[in-house]
Amino acid sequence: MDAHSEHEAVGGDGAAVVGGMHRLFEATTEPMCVADFEGRLLVVNPAWTALLGWPTPELLSGAYLDFVHPDDRAATAAAARILTRGGTRHGFDNRYRHADGTYRWLRWSAVSVVEERRIYAVVRDVTEERERRERLAELERVSGIGTWTLDLETGETRWSAGVHAIYGTDPATFRPGVDDGMRCYPPESRAVLEPAFSRLVEHGEPFDLELGFVTMQGVPRWIRTTGRADLRDGVVLGVSGSFQDITTQRERELRLHQTGAQLDEVQQLARIGYSILDLQNEVAEVSPVVCEILGWSTRHHRVPFAQILELVHPEDLEAFDQAVQEAVTDGTLDIVHRVVRPDGDVRTVRVLARTQYTQDGTPQRLEGSLQDVTDLHETSRALERSEERLRRVLRATADGWWDNDLRTGTVVYSPRWLELHGYGPGELPADNDTWRQLTHPDDLASIDVLIDEVVARRGRTFTVSARILHRRGQLVPVVIRGLIDYDEHGRPIRISGATTDVSEQQRLDAARAAVVSNVSHELRTPLTSIRGAVELLLAGVSGDVGAGQRPLLEVAMRNTDRLVALIEDLLDAERLASGQAVFDVQVQALGPLLERSLQELAPCGLARGVTFALAELEEVGVEVDAVRLGQVLANLMSNAAKFGPEGSTVELRLRRLGAWARTEVIDRGPGVPEEFTDRVFERFAQADPTGDGHGSAGLGLAISKDIVEQQGGRIGFDSRPGRTCFWFDLPVVEPG
Repeated sequence: MDAHSEHEAVGGDGAAVVGGMHRLFEATTEPMCVADFEGRLLVVNPAWTALLGWPTPELLSGAYLDFVHPDDRAATAAAARILTRGGTRHGFDNRYRHADGTYRWLRWSAVSVVEERRIYAVVRDVTEERERRERLAELERVSGIGTWTLDLETGETRWSAGVHAIYGTDPATFRPGVDDGMRCYPPESRAVLEPAFSRLVEHGEPFDLELGFVTMQGVPRWIRTTGRADLRDGVVLGVSGSFQDITTQRERELRLHQTGAQLDEVQQLARIGYSILDLQNEVAEVSPVVCEILGWSTRHHRVPFAQILELVHPEDLEAFDQAVQEAVTDGTLDIVHRVVRPDGDVRTVRVLARTQYTQDGTPQRLEGSLQDVTDLHETSRALERSEERLRRVLRATADGWWDNDLRTGTVVYSPRWLELHGYGPGELPADNDTWRQLTHPDDLASIDVLIDEVVARRGRTFTVSARILHRRGQLVPVVIRGLIDYDEHGRPIRISGATTDVSEQQRLDAARAAVVSNVSHELRTPLTSIRGAVELLLAGVSGDVGAGQRPLLEVAMRNTDRLVALIEDLLDAERLASGQAVFDVQVQALGPLLERSLQELAPCGLARGVTFALAELEEVGVEVDAVRLGQVLANLMSNAAKFGPEGSTVELRLRRLGAWARTEVIDRGPGVPEEFTDRVFERFAQADPTGDGHGSAGLGLAISKDIVEQQGGRIGFDSRPGRTCFWFDLPVVEPG
């Protein structure tokens, strides 16, 4: 039935009412309609066409679900089925298709009459409202800001989607109350918020607070919450406000504060402050650290530039003024100068600054830093003085120094080192291969072995003799002294040292050796004759020797024996040094040789008040001259007996160290003086040059070194007060 037929079915006053309703139906701007229970629109007013663009016949021609958005059809059909059972339905939203193909959101309020199988409905266009709500939700999502309202009359609390997101609640299921909002604040935050909220509700006093917060899931956050009142005639009708997650902002501010505090601390520690010089007004803005450096109160943040100039040291003022003028033109300033503080203290500062210009290129200000470098400057000057002294010393000694950084592979050679090889600066590559190529191959191998041994025991220093190749082709004898640095893991990281030309020293040594040899040969014959004559006199060949004469002759005999022994040592040392010594080398067990020497030398120890003992003995074979070995043991053990305290024991040990057989002689004496350690094995070297009445000429250890090394061995010592160990190694000969 259409509206006209319904109008005709009512008569009397009812007809007038129906007529009036029909005119209202036609004139209202809200879409109104009548539908049947079968899903068809029976009557629509003109507002439908105005809203959706469809002519009335089109709207009435089919099922109304044909116009509903596919995603909303199931919900629309379900709402219609509910209405067929009677009752009303308010606030149901769905989307209807417009004639242009778009969709409009409609909100339905409908009532059904079951007896008539009719549904009567009024529709409101809520498209713009829905869009605003969606934009608001998106804005809240992006900004992290939500809104809340509290109806004081009903007590109803409403949260926007943004507030629900911050609390961690579901808008579809969670119905918030005031207590729900409060319980997510820790006690210290509630102590601030609750009084503020009470003042808002009671007096309309707004608040704007930043508080600690904990979500429903227990995640700590920082929020900003505001509250404002809806007042009418001074009465609070309702309250509302905003809710924003500011955790990221607070964390950023905290980091910024921490960074600022650390920057201030670094400036204090490094004695660096900032300054800004206004070139137009000639006024400087300086930081507290700059004030401290210049000796001012920290209240002086802005000072005339002339006041700073007054502090510049008079001798540096001209250079400082010129540097500032150049910075205005060139754009940068970097100068080190002195300042005289008000208390008279002189400090050295470094100023680094950059010029800032206006858009037209006019210099506007100098921005930069001022650092107190007094200590660094003094240290640098002290280092320069130290380096100059070192250069002078090295020039005086004619040594060439070198420095090898093993981590970077860089090597530095001094000009004198290059000169020793016949080269000038820049003529040789600065790498590790250079010195190796300029060293005799035989000596290079021994240097490598020595350094490996020193590194194996983490030794710090080494000394080795070698021959280097001069540019003109001759070999130059040198002594190389080195110092090794290690990292925390014991790996060598740097080797430095000096190379000394010993050509002249070797020439002098050769001349001295020739003189000693000649004198020794010349003295041996008459001394032999004198000894023979004294021996004959003591034997009574020339008649009886009186009681007063015999002691004198015995003194003459002892001193003659000492001179003969000294001459034999001199000749032996010369033969060993010149390579003329004869060795009877045989493969034999080393242990029995040590035992025999121990028995032969025991009286020597007893005479000095010490005991010789064989503390350790391993079976090992060596290739050695037994007589020469006995000579080495006699020298080492007589030295140990000489320096060991009376009543002590001198230990003799034999043990195997890999491919070496090591023999050790250990005493409990005072040790080798530190200043003597580099000369222990030199000829005529004595730790106690005053002598002790035993006729030592300082040749025993030098002879022992030559004997051991000429049999393929090595010799050394380790010493500290209370324990000194002289040792020598011989290559092990395996059985068979």
